[in-house]
Amino acid sequence: MKILPSLLLGIVLLLSCQKEKNSKEIFRSYVGASFSISLDSGSLEEPKVWTGSGFVFDRQGLGLTCSHVVPDDKIFTIRMGGIGQKFFAKVIKRDVQNDLALVQWEASESQNAFNLENSVSPETGSVYYMISTPMGMEESFDSGWIANRSRTGADIFLPNHSFIQLNRMVLSGSSGAPVFDEDGNIFGMARFQISGDGSKRDGIGFAIPSHVIREFAKSIPVGGRTKEEIQRGIVEIPVLTAHLVSKLSLGENRGVLVSYVESGSSSETAGVKRYDLILEVNGHSILTAEDLYKQMSQSPSDKNVELKIFRQDRNLKLNIAPFSRKER
Repeated sequence: MKILPSLLLGIVLLLSCQKEKNSKEIFRSYVGASFSISLDSGSLEEPKVWTGSGFVFDRQGLGLTCSHVVPDDKIFTIRMGGIGQKFFAKVIKRDVQNDLALVQWEASESQNAFNLENSVSPETGSVYYMISTPMGMEESFDSGWIANRSRTGADIFLPNHSFIQLNRMVLSGSSGAPVFDEDGNIFGMARFQISGDGSKRDGIGFAIPSHVIREFAKSIPVGGRTKEEIQRGIVEIPVLTAHLVSKLSLGENRGVLVSYVESGSSSETAGVKRYDLILEVNGHSILTAEDLYKQMSQSPSDKNVELKIFRQDRNLKLNIAPFSRKER
């Protein structure tokens, strides 16, 4: 069958417009979960020089960046993407070896955030997006593809560590930026670049893999408790897809699906199993992973939690004792 040139041109233009529209939507969706960093701790009203990047992972004012970007024991300034609002911030935890730092600020209202539970390991060739502050230019949006999903030897000081190799540079000011896919799944965090002549004019960019970031964030206490303790050993699948609903015969697309249960935890003792669908916590409906975390965190740590779950065509109620783990 012959395709007229005008029709072919129209198809190409339509696909091009859809791609451009998607890029705009991606930027608008996630720019508010990114921020720029300035080491200036002067008045928030004064102009700033932005020297680093980061991203929000907790809506109440917690973010992540590279450890080398932020100082010890010193207040600095962050500027939120999209709204441009500035806050004083500080480092409350860091992992120098993996070049990670936890940043905290006093958020005036709930903010956009990346969900680290949505972090994934990309394949070589996967398309990625990044919102960063290269050369001090905040809210810079870039895209590329993963040149190699696991490259060792890129950092001479950590020869056995693997990094995600990007097909673009990580310019000065971009360290700490989120590297993510079109659905907001975190691939990693932009960290450094290497070049043949040691210059910053060209080079190959590298990112810290998402699993390293996730393990660091998981160790962060919230109100004196880690997420593992708050959810009493339950680790959820972040998004309940239509495919999972059909495959597991769940009936409806609501609730939070259990990925696995920590060995020896109180949830395991109570009988929570992989692929249980959590519908309620203490009588409160659970629609998303955020709902689960919120309700579990609001439950007194020394009291039982009642879960309503769906398993094999029937609803069950389980009482989860306060967090414990036998191997501790």
